[in-house]
Amino acid sequence: MIFLAITIHTYRLAKQLERPLKEIYEARKNLIFIVPSREDKNLLLEMLSLKGFRFNLPQIWQWGDLYSGLSDILRRSGFETVVKRQLDPPDHWLVVRHLVHDILTSSKELKEKIPAIGQPAFIETIGRQLHELIGEDTSPEDLSMTLNCKS
Repeated sequence: MIFLAITIHTYRLAKQLERPLKEIYEARKNLIFIVPSREDKNLLLEMLSLKGFRFNLPQIWQWGDLYSGLSDILRRSGFETVVKRQLDPPDHWLVVRHLVHDILTSSKELKEKIPAIGQPAFIETIGRQLHELIGEDTSPEDLSMTLNCKS
């Protein structure tokens, strides 16, 4: 059986979290902290007075680690999970930029039919939409059906 307890602390300054986080960590070493960024991870290690140590560090996940980490916990507990890969944002933008560049160089007809494809903001727009579709686990079939596309 899996028990998941979540504690959320509100604060105005990060320094206000130092004492409660230390108390929580000292009471239970098998915690997983979730922070938004690498900088926050370093700040947390500093608050816990663990910066520079290499052993017995707490598990600290960034938001992007949450999905794969929870899948791993479920798998170790005997649940079958399908791990889906997520591209990191820099890689995501490189892939989108490359695909748009390929379309622009290979199809003048498509460029004429969709003039926005040549605009600089198009990559950002289509990238955000693709990211949402991936996050919502939208299959190509469902997308085609929704857009009334013929296969």
